[in-house]
Amino acid sequence: MKKEHKLLKILIFVLGFIVFITKVYAIDPNTPVSSDMTYGQCVAFQESSLATSGSGYFGHCIQATCPGGTWKISYFNSSNLVRCSNGNPQPYYQTMKNGCTAYQGTCTPTAQYKYCGMIVYYDCGRTLTGTPFTTTTKATTKAPTTTKATTTTKKPVTTIKTTKFPTTKTTNFTTISTSKVVEPPKPSSNTYLDVLQVEPGDLNFDKTIENYTIEVDTEGIYLTVVATPLDHTSQVKIENNEEIRVNTPVKITVTATDGSTRVYTINIKLKTTGLDNNARLLFVEIEGYENGLGFNPDVYSYDLRIGKETRLEMRVEPESEFAEYRIYGNADLKNKSQIKIIVTAQDGETEATYLINIHKSSANIVGVLIVLIILGVAGFVGFKLVRKLLEGKAEEGETSYEYE
Repeated sequence: MKKEHKLLKILIFVLGFIVFITKVYAIDPNTPVSSDMTYGQCVAFQESSLATSGSGYFGHCIQATCPGGTWKISYFNSSNLVRCSNGNPQPYYQTMKNGCTAYQGTCTPTAQYKYCGMIVYYDCGRTLTGTPFTTTTKATTKAPTTTKATTTTKKPVTTIKTTKFPTTKTTNFTTISTSKVVEPPKPSSNTYLDVLQVEPGDLNFDKTIENYTIEVDTEGIYLTVVATPLDHTSQVKIENNEEIRVNTPVKITVTATDGSTRVYTINIKLKTTGLDNNARLLFVEIEGYENGLGFNPDVYSYDLRIGKETRLEMRVEPESEFAEYRIYGNADLKNKSQIKIIVTAQDGETEATYLINIHKSSANIVGVLIVLIILGVAGFVGFKLVRKLLEGKAEEGETSYEYE
């Protein structure tokens, strides 16, 4: 009887020691996680390897780096530090708090490491898909073994009742046993962002507002987006923040653990403040017609009478050095042709159009008509004179014939 008493003491001591060790590894799920730890803080946050058949919470240290423009994360030691002593090879895991959401997607390449924390919920009583894990029942099929275990179990129970062992240890052991059936947290439907910041750019963030517009100096730049979910179990995906374009908004998609999603949109607009909107011309000069226009920057339509030219040599200069101009219609000029000079200001929106209406002189046509008329009259007069001469000769010939 004394031997059994001594063995039971040793057994309870060992069980109490196991309970103490198990408590060491159990992290409080309310422990705050950080997205910016020092190496020492991250190592301290990381828990040691744990062997258990129950469930609980476990803290991981995560290392993040950006070697080639995309964030890469890795676990300090391993991602599989919880080993199930009940034989479950793939226990159920769910991320409860994630301080590493800032290290997703694209990034500016750097050799500097970042450290962050992550808390996961594990359950050795369930498989990776959430279904209950069942163990083999080989040991319970042996009748002799079962009978022996029942006999030896009764004796210690009787001994416990007749001895004065501290009840706290028995209570602690019972508490640990019941903690193994902790219900897993329910999936979250929270799809809100807690923080949304962009660089360059400025926006007044409100988690309930999903559409924003920012102004940038130029397209094609990289937009740094910091998006932190309100619920740390939610996942964040950022799109279109590289080589940004005016017609391609940046999308931030937040996915909750129950599958719900919310999309925040950042529209891109080019800054117009400070850009020149002067679209006036300083002067227009036309070779051979220096005084033909009488140009005034505030007058946008002119009439110009030209000779036989089919194209004009022009010199144009805008008032603003940032403005651009284009000339249309200065080819194959005819009477009533129209030359357009379109000036576009630096802001790309302000335009001005100057018109030159072409008139060709009709003096040449009049001259040709006069010449034709003169030639016609001369021909007619000549014809009359020749005819008269011929008639005179004919009469003279007849008279001389009669005289003979």
